[in-house]
Amino acid sequence: MTYDELLLIAAVLSQGVLILWQLNSKKSVLKNELEELLADAVEELDGRLAQALGSIAENMGFAGGVEPPNPFQQLIAQYIQSKIQMDAPGTQMTLNRDENGQFSSLKDEILTNDKE
Repeated sequence: MTYDELLLIAAVLSQGVLILWQLNSKKSVLKNELEELLADAVEELDGRLAQALGSIAENMGFAGGVEPPNPFQQLIAQYIQSKIQMDAPGTQMTLNRDENGQFSSLKDEILTNDKE
């Protein structure tokens, strides 16, 4: 190889190293700009979606807002939830039998223990 070829190879390699260094330094700037662009796009989409849902609700007659639930309705809902949880498998109550084979409740056991 001649001196001119070595000089040309060195120049190409130095340009490659310089380009890689510049790309690496610009990577964080590009990443931040991309994150900001995506955040703005998501925020704009969120606003448009809220506006669209609002107009749909207005067209369907829900313009005044949704009425809060009645306290009596909440009480019934809590009762139903507690019944569902009690009837769930694995949470069933076991009934004890006394010496005579009769079913006894916790109340009966407390009363018999107090008498003794």
